[in-house]
Amino acid sequence: MIRRFAPLIFLFTISLLAVPALAVEIDAELQEILQAKDTADLVPVLMIFENPASVEDIRSAIDQLAPREKRHLVLEDLRRQAARTQADVLEVLEIQAGTGKVGRIQSLYLASAVAFEAEPGVIAAMSALPDAATLFFDKTYDLTHATNRDAGPVIPSSPA
Repeated sequence: MIRRFAPLIFLFTISLLAVPALAVEIDAELQEILQAKDTADLVPVLMIFENPASVEDIRSAIDQLAPREKRHLVLEDLRRQAARTQADVLEVLEIQAGTGKVGRIQSLYLASAVAFEAEPGVIAAMSALPDAATLFFDKTYDLTHATNRDAGPVIPSSPA
């Protein structure tokens, strides 16, 4: 009996290996920062999804439009795709924001990303989400410093 199903079991096992597992990854730099931070500190994070939004499905519709109408249609389509792609992530973040563990949340639909501030525990929990994305430390830059001719190079702010 087992011999009869052995080829099917083998094919099923191989098919599981061929399907890439979706998971949110935490960048090495962000992992280091999370280990050094206090558990109550909010850390700025940029979550970039691996499958960027595309307007291929509306390309034929926009070819005949005036530039202003094209812009509106493309932006609406990108917003719609981002809402669909980011729905689970935004829901988790909104729930945690109600508890004070998440601060600013911003959907960046043009970049297929979400920017937010969260406690290290929330960020670690985000890695369990079944999305193809990577979490990065969201660095800030002092651009006013760059306008000073006597100043050195612009250096991103390091985590405290």
